[in-house]
Amino acid sequence: MLIKDMTPIDGPKKTIIRNDWLKEFPEFRKKRECSIGKIVGPISVSVGWEIRYREYRPGSSICNLMNVENSLYASLSCHPKSRRSDLTWEQHEKGLYKEAVAELKEYSPIPLEGPLKLSQLLDAYKKSRHIGLRIYENDPRLEDPILITAWAGKKKLSQEIALDNTNYWKSLYIKHEDERKEIWLSEIDQWHQDMLERISDREHLNVLIEESIVKYKLSKLPYEDLIIDF
Repeated sequence: MLIKDMTPIDGPKKTIIRNDWLKEFPEFRKKRECSIGKIVGPISVSVGWEIRYREYRPGSSICNLMNVENSLYASLSCHPKSRRSDLTWEQHEKGLYKEAVAELKEYSPIPLEGPLKLSQLLDAYKKSRHIGLRIYENDPRLEDPILITAWAGKKKLSQEIALDNTNYWKSLYIKHEDERKEIWLSEIDQWHQDMLERISDREHLNVLIEESIVKYKLSKLPYEDLIIDF
């Protein structure tokens, strides 16, 4: 199909797209104009789509609600892997978006339907861990598992994950000769200490979640418990 023959996705069509996706995810509610979601324990789970004038690209992700002091960072993102990664309005009208729905449900690092277990969430983070050779502040791939396990009352495990991520991160720097290496290693040590301080007050983590729900206007999203299965 030529671009000139593709229908622009205007406001009314965006509403139709959202309502159709809500039918596929009945546990979710409207989050933004182009996203739907729910809250599970300390995280928000979202399915959304990027509108590109004549087509849209769907995907899923989660956000840790304990990062309200900075901003909500998306992690564990997933997009359809087939030709349904981008959908025109004509394809949506034909119901082909359901193929994208099926792929998101199949390939998402965490279940998008039904209960979510802490072990599933931690396993998804572990599989997605990739730490580059730069100092990233508030990187959800590093911080989310630490904060979530602390919130769940698993303080010892939270400390172990913090130490494991710190040692793994440092091991990447130690292999490289650079005059700034000692500075970087020191910054990683400081990050570790900062994380230990952040997880020391479990009640404060709950306060951060409540503040985040208010700040990002998520109070109308349905809530589910995160299953603490160990």
